Amino acid sequence: MILKLPWKPGPAPTSPAVVAVTRTDFARYRDMLRASILALRLRRALPRTEGAIGLVLAMEPPWRRRSWSISAWSTPEELRAFLTSPEHVAIVRQFRDKVTVRSETWTVSQLVLADAWIEASRRFDVPSQS
Repeated sequence: MILKLPWKPGPAPTSPAVVAVTRTDFARYRDMLRASILALRLRRALPRTEGAIGLVLAMEPPWRRRSWSISAWSTPEELRAFLTSPEHVAIVRQFRDKVTVRSETWTVSQLVLADAWIEASRRFDVPSQS
């Protein structure tokens, strides 16, 4: 079972969309809380993030030490701008040696969150999370 936060909409229209899915595996339990708090801060800023369509954060049971995110962006350039933003880079640097991250991106003509979870499940070879 996965605990998901509600979809947090950004300022951009929902189509077309660049969908980015990230799976983060933590080496240690003690890093999960701090990373979650920082992720929530980024989530809170999403409505003011140019090009952001929306974001959902999810966490598997704690013993799995795994979190997920699905975000959607208007263009690949806006996704890159977020990934290279000072706020995101600071978090990545802080956890670089404490996590293993895998991500996938694809483009859709119309964003449907349930479809994004299905595609993420297919790409990561896990049961559907819709």
